[in-house]
This record gives sequence, structure tokens and C-alpha cells, in this order.
Amino acid sequence: MSETEWVLRQLRDSLSTLAASSHHQSEHIRQLGDVSVDELGLELDDIAPAALAITGPGELTSDQREALAALDAQLARMSGSEHSELWTVEALDSAVEWRRVRELAQEALRRLDNQASPP
Repeated sequence: MSETEWVLRQLRDSLSTLAASSHHQSEHIRQLGDVSVDELGLELDDIAPAALAITGPGELTSDQREALAALDAQLARMSGSEHSELWTVEALDSAVEWRRVRELAQEALRRLDNQASPP
């Protein structure tokens, strides 16, 4: 597996988790061990810069970049100590902000799958 393939796989994995049901997201957090809900956003923060830096085969299209930017902006709006109530397992299920994250992550995945430029 090439580095580009690995990065794109990690990006898809992170987006899949963000697009998943609140139950799946809670289970993912539990499986990671002693981490908080913010790990969901941090996983995307860890891989997105590498995905955006790909040039040549596998490079993200402008539509794919736009979808990632929209998701990143939503997560940024939720960040900060003034929004700490959003970063709980309970909020994954009840907060409209997390429903929006799931919608945006699903759209980003759709764009990755429909407009993939193969590595």
C-alpha cells in the first residue's frame, strides 16, 4: 500500500466514524480506551492535512476539499470551552450539532467515493 493509499484510507475511516450513528461513535470512543469524545474530531485533524497535501494521483478534487472544509468548519464552531456540553457521549445522540457533523461527513464520503481520483 502506498503512502497516498494509506492516507486516503485513514481519511475514509475518520469520515466513516464521523458519519456513523451516535451509538457507533460511542462504541468507537469506548474501544479507544481512556479518551473523550473530542477524539472523534482529533482523528480527522490528524489525517486531513496529509490528505489535503497529496499532489498528483490521489489528489483531492475541489469538491472533496470543499466537503472537508465544511465539516472542519462545523467542528470548529463546536470547539472551545464554551461548547464543552457538545463533547459528551450524551450529546452525540441528542445535539443537533452532531447530527450536522454526521450529514457533512456523509457528504464528504459520498464525494470521495463518487469523484475518486485513483492514486
